Amino acid sequence: HALDQTTLVSAAHSPMNA
Repeated sequence: HALDQTTLVSAAHSPMNA
């Protein structure tokens, strides 16, 4: 699922989302 991978990448690059 591309969306799931994108979310993980986004979270990794966005400490605020963690």
